[in-house]
Amino acid sequence: MKRVLKEQIWSEFIELMDATPPHSEEVFHQFLVKYPALIPVWRPLDGVVYSKFKLGNEHVTDFAFVRDDTPGLRWTFIEIEKPSDRLLRKDGSPTAALTHAIGQLHQWTEWFRNNLDYVKNNWPHGTRARKIGMADPHFILVMGRREGDLWEKRALLQRFGGGVQVRTFDGLKHNLSSPAVDNDATLRCLSYSSSGWDKLLSSMKLEISYYST
Repeated sequence: MKRVLKEQIWSEFIELMDATPPHSEEVFHQFLVKYPALIPVWRPLDGVVYSKFKLGNEHVTDFAFVRDDTPGLRWTFIEIEKPSDRLLRKDGSPTAALTHAIGQLHQWTEWFRNNLDYVKNNWPHGTRARKIGMADPHFILVMGRREGDLWEKRALLQRFGGGVQVRTFDGLKHNLSSPAVDNDATLRCLSYSSSGWDKLLSSMKLEISYYST
């Protein structure tokens, strides 16, 4: 494994975000695949986060992970846009890009509610889901930069989200500083097919320093 300090990871990420012209969404997706400690996960089962996880044949998430929760097994789905996307207009109203992205995640919500049996029978940890039940999923949108008075308007952003947690790309730095995984754990990013086939895309051993393959 190659040793990579979190300061180096964040410095590279800042360079990507500040680039002119702006990079595509896929560039940022692949950077998060390479360094999954940046992804806003919370104690994922088996230390696994999935890249481009499919919701049937209708939708594709950027990232997804599942964890144990008090009401049952809980999935979290993450959509990333671009750091260059604006979240709010000057008058404080949501931009068309933000409205569109939130609408997409609300479609994921509807799909999940209508396909619980499919989830329990075809997704990872289905046996556990059938045994202990399932909690409502969480949805996270990562979009834009923290600029101006946006931090003071974070409550407004969450209200616009309507159940979708809205985070900026700058806010991902917190994940490097305080990763929500067990100390000395390995966080793995996988691709997953409905046939149950996993492919390892990357892994990081989370210690005082960060390691990447």
